Amino acid sequence: VGRLVLGFAGSAAYGVLPWLLKASRKRLPDLGVELRGEMLSSELVRALGEDEIQVAILLRTTTESPELAVTVIRREPFVVALPVDHPLARRRLIDPRDLSRERFVVFPRRRGAVLHDAVINACQHAGFSPRVVQEATELPTQVSLVSAGMGVALVPASMRHLRYSGVVYRSLRGRPPAPDTAVAWRRGEETPTVKAFLRVVRAVADHSGGDDLDRVGPVQVEPAPVP
Repeated sequence: VGRLVLGFAGSAAYGVLPWLLKASRKRLPDLGVELRGEMLSSELVRALGEDEIQVAILLRTTTESPELAVTVIRREPFVVALPVDHPLARRRLIDPRDLSRERFVVFPRRRGAVLHDAVINACQHAGFSPRVVQEATELPTQVSLVSAGMGVALVPASMRHLRYSGVVYRSLRGRPPAPDTAVAWRRGEETPTVKAFLRVVRAVADHSGGDDLDRVGPVQVEPAPVP
């Protein structure tokens, strides 16, 4: 059915991207997908505008171009990544306020304000400002630093798929929200290939996690407003 150039943010690689690729192979076996990533959401917006990619899987922001159509496809909470021998690791559910004295590993704001600000906001909502001791530009690197005992990290729940020795993931009371994952494309320039892929996106825009594609029926996805 054609060829699709798909860009994606690094965080999508551990969440929706594998399920979308699996679904597209199943439902559109003749579709050739060329991947461009891992990229920052701001880089993906630029790449769409310059026609370098046709569709992007990115973190939802308030700065997308009005020339883009944007649809949220996953909402998920943060979880906390802890060293396996951390005292809080014995709990199944952690109150965010109990992290107020911890050292944090975070995404640098200069490389991606969306994820950085969401972590800071989650901590401030719990009544404290995080004590940042280390920054890392990739989520897997953050988890690796947690395994080394450098600190703790708030990461999207889909990162639980990434298994690192010496790290455990624990849910947070109140389920503080991580940035939404969205699909974006150039408004009014939907080729037949893009339309076919977007039909797959809508079919598996998963409230269930996408683990069993045979059980995921069509889902009504409302377009997110573009500022």
